[in-house]
Amino acid sequence: MKNLPKEAELIHVGSELLSHKINSHTILLAQALAGQGLAVRRAALVADRIEDVRFAIEQAVSRSSLVVVTGGLGPTFDDLTREAAAKALGRRLIIDRVVEAGIRERYLRYHPVMPANNRKQAFVIEGAEVIHNDAGTAPGQMLIHKGSMLLLLPGPPRELEATLRKALSGIQRFSGPEPLTTKVFHIAGNTESEAEEKARALVAQCQKAGVQTTILAAPYVIDLVFQMPQSRAQKLLVNLEKRIAEIFQDDLVGCDGENLPAALGALLLARGQGLSLAESCTGGLCASKVTDVVGSSGYFDRGFVAYSNAAKSDELGVPKS
Repeated sequence: MKNLPKEAELIHVGSELLSHKINSHTILLAQALAGQGLAVRRAALVADRIEDVRFAIEQAVSRSSLVVVTGGLGPTFDDLTREAAAKALGRRLIIDRVVEAGIRERYLRYHPVMPANNRKQAFVIEGAEVIHNDAGTAPGQMLIHKGSMLLLLPGPPRELEATLRKALSGIQRFSGPEPLTTKVFHIAGNTESEAEEKARALVAQCQKAGVQTTILAAPYVIDLVFQMPQSRAQKLLVNLEKRIAEIFQDDLVGCDGENLPAALGALLLARGQGLSLAESCTGGLCASKVTDVVGSSGYFDRGFVAYSNAAKSDELGVPKS
């Protein structure tokens, strides 16, 4: 395979992700893959049912050049990703003696006897390359199937990160995609629909130029996200930054992780002004956010948390009426 198209799909396996646990893997993987020039087009949550996982993998491999599956690689009865993937691809599962020995050695460092079900983690899909897991016992797997790459990675966050780093070098071996650059502008004082209306012409222009755009709503701040090939980013960003500043003016409060507290601090420093806060129901949250900004000692003086009515009157002079 000479080149992978710049498109990826994610499948997160685990019934807990559909009931009581928040999935945090999508953002981690999307950001890592963007650095390889691969944009994530779909992400799915799938319960621990072998036929559901099989069907999800089967469909994803048929339409996406890179499919990353997380979770379901452990030793217990509900860890079914290996079996489901083997069924989806029509391949056998083969015990890897080196992996098995590594799992046994790691387990016996901390426990006197290894339960037999841990051996399950040493089964590898026929033709797959093992991605060794330095943070746990379940290894990842990587293989090429009919022009698509399939990655199976463990679900626990530390183990996912450990195997993902190694998997990225494998992606580079099989593809030469251009990395993507992402630019995020933070807009205050606008609703999502207002921001879209103001930026509509710019967004249309960017999409014609092959720049992917997204508008994300959050409390008080709207994010305008632009993703573009790295080789063209420098030229595109000059015009993009100028146009955003013209459209939103003072409503543009920063970009790429800057936030309202940082924008407030910059304004206070520019005007030579200081800030004190009196809070009640927020319990000091506002002061905490203001002082999270590096350099806030240059403008933040003090804060009070006056929670009871007596404290409001005694400390802040709020009339009892």
